[in-house]
Amino acid sequence: MVIVKLVGLAASPGTVQGRVLWMNRTSKDPSSPFETLSLTTLRERSLRTLEDLKLASDSPILRDVLQAQLLMAEDPLLWDAIAERLATGIPLTDAIRQSIDMIAEQFSKMDDPYIAGRADDIRDVGQHILAQCESTPPAQLWPATEPRILVSDTLFPSDTAKIDLTRVSAIVLSQGSLTSHVTILARSLQIPAVIAGDIRRWLHDDDVITVDGFHGIVTDEPPRPSVATAPPSRSAPIVHHMVYTKDGIAIRVEANVGSIKDAQEAKFYGADGIGLLRTEFFFGGDHFPSEDEQYAMLRAIAQEAPKSHPITVRAADIGGDKPLSYMDLPNDPNPFLGTRALRLLDRYPDLYLHQLRAVLRVSQEFPIRLMFPMIATIDDWFRCEAELQRALVSLNMPSCPIPVGIMVEVPSAVFLAPELARHAQFFSVGTNDLIQYLFAADRSVSALGSYYRPGDPALVRALRQIFNAATNAAIPVGLCGEMAGDTEYTALLLALGLREFSVSAPLVPVLKSLITTLAIADCQISYREMLEPHSA
Repeated sequence: MVIVKLVGLAASPGTVQGRVLWMNRTSKDPSSPFETLSLTTLRERSLRTLEDLKLASDSPILRDVLQAQLLMAEDPLLWDAIAERLATGIPLTDAIRQSIDMIAEQFSKMDDPYIAGRADDIRDVGQHILAQCESTPPAQLWPATEPRILVSDTLFPSDTAKIDLTRVSAIVLSQGSLTSHVTILARSLQIPAVIAGDIRRWLHDDDVITVDGFHGIVTDEPPRPSVATAPPSRSAPIVHHMVYTKDGIAIRVEANVGSIKDAQEAKFYGADGIGLLRTEFFFGGDHFPSEDEQYAMLRAIAQEAPKSHPITVRAADIGGDKPLSYMDLPNDPNPFLGTRALRLLDRYPDLYLHQLRAVLRVSQEFPIRLMFPMIATIDDWFRCEAELQRALVSLNMPSCPIPVGIMVEVPSAVFLAPELARHAQFFSVGTNDLIQYLFAADRSVSALGSYYRPGDPALVRALRQIFNAATNAAIPVGLCGEMAGDTEYTALLLALGLREFSVSAPLVPVLKSLITTLAIADCQISYREMLEPHSA
């Protein structure tokens, strides 16, 4: 017997064994009849049915995604593109496909993975519009009558609105990303998911497989005896207060956000604060945002955010893999190791000035913490301090009114953690970048998914050094990477000394519920060997 073992991206945590059922996404035969519709009728029908899907959904995240797709479907540029192609004499369905492909390609060429991921949303909109042209009802998309593992090449948000998600025990896809809306939805519903590349060759209906969403593994071997195979609970209670471990230690669970909607979601799911505000999303327009524009955006988010703890604002991490159309940025061959964040100050000396002034102004009304990314040397820290001092002087502030810390995400900062802790007022560990730098493996490449191992001894030793440095300097330390929301590592992180987690908002109640079942003393006993100075 050949043992199948596919290694890909761990998209949503959890481990489940079950039977495969492929999604029935059959392509319409071009010779099959389609309805003849005017563009006005097609547009109205498409918007109405999308709105119906949104209203029928029980998931706040899916409703938000479908609302975003409604805005895409309303865009006059889409319908103008379809009309232009119709005028050349091609069939309506071809005009739709060509227009959608053109717009999707524009999205996919964006270097920011989150924005590039919106290509799937416009393709989803295209599938939905094409479905309105069909003269016969489509076949049932996923005819599961009992819990099955949903397997497909792709999965669009609107697909999930058309199937019974209570029968989806796990998801395996050949295409997707960690920032796709479907991946985010799977995490919020606590459905294990893996993006595993070439799956058609290996997986067939009724095959019994194990999906390990912790490690990105799909195999026909049974799960380890220590791993539960039942689908996880999907109804963790939402609580709007800090939680305690069984031995009485308070743990703060915050949310990662990048927009007003994210801040509202963080409050809805009971986050104890904003552990990471990604300000680079403020720069996504067609011009560099002014100080007043950044102030308005920060203030609007602060108004919607949970008020129980200061908002941790990360200074913009732009450049590198996050280029801006209106800035002349270096075309680095390896953007993750390139000219980004404070490294752009040589080319743009005022890059941080306007943002830091905006942050300091907002701090007069709301509790704020400021965090600098990509600190690799002590000199990097001093340079950021100097930029902050410029902003303070320009505002006639005699001293800095807010805590200032760093994001520990570069291996050199791990080794310098004791020295950096003497200057910074807090640490926040960015495990997404730290893991890919430690293992020299781009996290966006699914073929290298086996290197994304949060429990690896190398990372455990790095985290232990960071946490020990923070403890010795009596400064708080949090963790805001994907590892923070991976429940397989919650006990390990508690044992290492982590007391502040920051995760995507839908994972907040899941993590809080788990933490209340754990005792830190027990966690430390379980991981005693990994906590020893010369082991991991």
